[in-house]
Amino acid sequence: MDDNGLDSASRRYLRSLKQRLADLPAEASESILQDVRAHIEEATATGRSSDQVLASLGNPRELAEASRAELVLHQPARTSRLDSGTILGGTSIALAVLAAVIVSFFLRAPEGQHPDAGTEPEQAMATLLESYGPGVALLSLVPAVVLLLVHFLPRRLRRWAMLGVALALSVLVFLDIFSSGLFAVPMALTAWLAATIPYARKPVAPAGEQLSARILGSLLLIFPVIMLGTGLMLGTVGAHYIPLLLWMLFSLALAIGYALNSRAAHWTVLAYGVLILGVAVFDAGILVAAFWVGGGVALALGLHGLLRLNPRVGPTDRTKAEPV
Repeated sequence: MDDNGLDSASRRYLRSLKQRLADLPAEASESILQDVRAHIEEATATGRSSDQVLASLGNPRELAEASRAELVLHQPARTSRLDSGTILGGTSIALAVLAAVIVSFFLRAPEGQHPDAGTEPEQAMATLLESYGPGVALLSLVPAVVLLLVHFLPRRLRRWAMLGVALALSVLVFLDIFSSGLFAVPMALTAWLAATIPYARKPVAPAGEQLSARILGSLLLIFPVIMLGTGLMLGTVGAHYIPLLLWMLFSLALAIGYALNSRAAHWTVLAYGVLILGVAVFDAGILVAAFWVGGGVALALGLHGLLRLNPRVGPTDRTKAEPV
């Protein structure tokens, strides 16, 4: 695209807009840039100054967001918004099934005390399945079944049904927050996302919502590091310092990347959450609830960042998006 006929302010504006559209396909990005350039040329030809024209367009970030949202809305029937509903709904179901497995088969806590156990070792080693039989496993699968049924409802009813499920799961969490209710946290978070993101009026979050979400996400990612660092300084936590330091640096980098709305950071947070959930299922020991909640929060943050915040691409992806 030739910008030789424009003044320096207009060229800078177009360069900034081009950078912010770098995650779009090259044809779409070029089409938007051509339309904006044509508008600038036509407006300045009528006697308006370039400053007036650029002010009417708004800053490049806002124009890029508006153009991207319009592009999504004009895509054919299968849009990213529908995809987000499927992704989030499926994730909620998977988390509900895994939570049922952990609570029924692996959790060895006061919930698993056998009513006839006579000694502490017998009580400590009993699971819900061992205490109450297969019926408790089927009962723990109720949230997964309900979430699956919601998926088959008509779209006009699905949103309200999902809102109801998310609210019910949240109540379940707070009714038993210091015990098995914690295992409903990840599915409750993804259920809230499934009830809101696919039905938002704008596919991309407005600037205010983006800023709030990025700040909150960064704080949640850095919170365990702050707590652990405080424990190390006070001497209440003992650990191997090098692995612990590496983990703290990694978590700090994730928090910074999330705050900067980096696509790579969102993907890494998502993978990090899946990894922690895997540890909770297979090898968490007495910290199973903490790992499960932490992994669920990281998973929800990664999904929200990728599906709602329209993260920026990294240098490698931006190079690939540049027109040849």
